[in-house]
Amino acid sequence: MSFKAYTVLLAMVAGIALAAPSRTCSTTPTPSKTCEEPPNQTTGYPDYDLYCKCDAVEEKAWGNPYLGLVRCDTTCAPANLEQKAAHNDKADSLSNCMNACTGSFEKAKRASDDDYWFCHGVNFKEGELCEFIGSLGERTFEPGSGTDCFYIDGLDGSESHGPRLSGLALYLDQETNYLPPEAHQRFDDPNLDPLSLIAVQGFSPPPPDLPESEKETYAWGFRFHDSCWRLVEQACAPEQVDLKRLWRILRSVPHTSLLPLWGHNFGGLYIGTRRSGHGRNRFIVLGGFSNLIIPSAYHDPFNVPELKSTLIQLRIKIDETVAMNEKSQALTYSPIKSFDPFSLLPAELREIILTYVNTEDILAFRLSSRVMAAIPLSQYFFSSRFWPGRELDFFFDVFLLRPSDKLGIDWRELYQTSKKRIKYNLVGLGERNRLRIWKQTVRPLTQAIDEIARLSELKGQSNWSHNSEDGPGDLWKLVETSQGLNPELLGELSRNMFHAEIELPSSNIEAIHVSFVDFFGSKFISGLAFETEHGEDIEIGYIIPGSEEPLLVETSLQGFHFAVDYCGFRAISPYTDQHMGSEYLDWAGDRDDLPIQTLKCSGGAVRRIRAIFDDTSSSYTRKW
Repeated sequence: MSFKAYTVLLAMVAGIALAAPSRTCSTTPTPSKTCEEPPNQTTGYPDYDLYCKCDAVEEKAWGNPYLGLVRCDTTCAPANLEQKAAHNDKADSLSNCMNACTGSFEKAKRASDDDYWFCHGVNFKEGELCEFIGSLGERTFEPGSGTDCFYIDGLDGSESHGPRLSGLALYLDQETNYLPPEAHQRFDDPNLDPLSLIAVQGFSPPPPDLPESEKETYAWGFRFHDSCWRLVEQACAPEQVDLKRLWRILRSVPHTSLLPLWGHNFGGLYIGTRRSGHGRNRFIVLGGFSNLIIPSAYHDPFNVPELKSTLIQLRIKIDETVAMNEKSQALTYSPIKSFDPFSLLPAELREIILTYVNTEDILAFRLSSRVMAAIPLSQYFFSSRFWPGRELDFFFDVFLLRPSDKLGIDWRELYQTSKKRIKYNLVGLGERNRLRIWKQTVRPLTQAIDEIARLSELKGQSNWSHNSEDGPGDLWKLVETSQGLNPELLGELSRNMFHAEIELPSSNIEAIHVSFVDFFGSKFISGLAFETEHGEDIEIGYIIPGSEEPLLVETSLQGFHFAVDYCGFRAISPYTDQHMGSEYLDWAGDRDDLPIQTLKCSGGAVRRIRAIFDDTSSSYTRKW
């Protein structure tokens, strides 16, 4: 195909996600006799024209909090009273007024006036008022006024200068592509203003010599297929996608025109081969696309018709009697012989506890407690098997249904059917494509976002450089993850580079506490904490408190052994004056069968350590 629909994570407002599933207690919907607003959404773009049709008795916000909220019978005043403008020709509907607002700020940024401002929200009254406002000041709730306020909170403060999510564009095989500036917009939106489109300049930041006037409109970022991005949202549910942390990850992997997108392999479709060059050069060379045609790869992994038909079939009929295996088996026990602490809890809490136990551990858990064994595995329990982070979280389709369509789903049968179909590979092509992408790309990527959240700030940050002058007699020894790479070839010139340096005291080092980050199924060293004999900690890199692996240092620390692969440092062992070449070493990390590189100070104990994180080598460089 020569074109695709895609979303871009830009270097410039918020992602979207799916709310956690709520418990369903009845099988038949109860019709409402009062006016109700449509439910809020945390994924997708709601129809804002359907809101504010009921009499507002209190100030409430409706819509999608990550795309913007509308408050009925509420007027918003800008923080700067001069930052408002009437566009009443767009007052025919709230959606048209909103689109005019979000499509205007990119044009405002191109204005020559230094005092420009862009639209953060609108005051709207059907047929009468469409007023753009800047940053929010005060809100006034007045029941019956008929004036509603739509506001995009994500445009406030520093968020507007961080990474943001673009709208959906049509990718063409050409150097420059244009895309809508807002996440809710699409390339085929009839109300999309062509002048608001952003020209994407590839995946590299603006060069240093770019004029300041051009930097204002320079946009760059990383492409995601529309379906893949929606899978990422589901994998992050019930939280929204943390764009800042995702951006940090994407900038830490190689990206160039010779590599696919941001360095990932399309769930295994893009072949990677490890090659060894001269000396210790070990790095990835990504080959061309395979001639092997995989039919499932051409099917949409998000909209899977087979799953929708399965959900329609697995419904509990209202007149159907409860099956025998649905009935709980009453167990009797003697409270005199033994006391079960779970007996103090009400039945509702016991059932909730069961939903947090892995399915494979349920039997052992119930065998350990007669009280818990008496709790039947209900429909609510089986629905929890599909919650985010659980064993069948990739079958999230039921949570995307309307509330009325969720009622009556036979969760027990859905669970058993899903497990059987996966075990015997009875899945359709769309399901197979989702499983491939989810397991090999989406889930590891979202887990990496969680890992990034655990990291501390960079410890030992320093401004040293390769070309810096050191004192006479300073001789640095180094080890790096890969050598001789052409950073321009691998597109690594645009990566963030952070330097760190620490000086160890003359007192003895008694232990090294090693922090690890888990990335796509492999653990990599992210930081080191050196504990002295006086209890002082000297830290370098990114520390994960409470989850470090300790290494005891018996005598003077004279260097390190490293297990290194082409992506980073996998394991470390201290080198002391008692170690011999034939001695078994104490390792922290995954030693496996990786090659070992040893750094030993010729002048005694280690006193200074330098490191580079996210540098032009695959991971980072340490020098001694």
